[in-house]
Amino acid sequence: MKSKALLGLLADGQFHSGESLASSLGISRTAIWKQVRRAAEEGVRIETIRGKGYRLLSDMDLLDAERITQSLAPDCRTRSN
Repeated sequence: MKSKALLGLLADGQFHSGESLASSLGISRTAIWKQVRRAAEEGVRIETIRGKGYRLLSDMDLLDAERITQSLAPDCRTRSN
């Protein structure tokens, strides 16, 4: 679903309210809560403080295939292994 997008928003290490995250991703606060729980079950450390929101405690480097491809030289973009 939107786990990668959620983690991308939390990657700055700041607190984000469930409402602001839900609004940014176009989903409900309940869906945010479920995604946070799923991420935690997968080992991602997310702090939850009532009245403050969610904050990512783990450093995370999200890989994005499109961004990686765009950073390659044009002749390398079409090569396959």
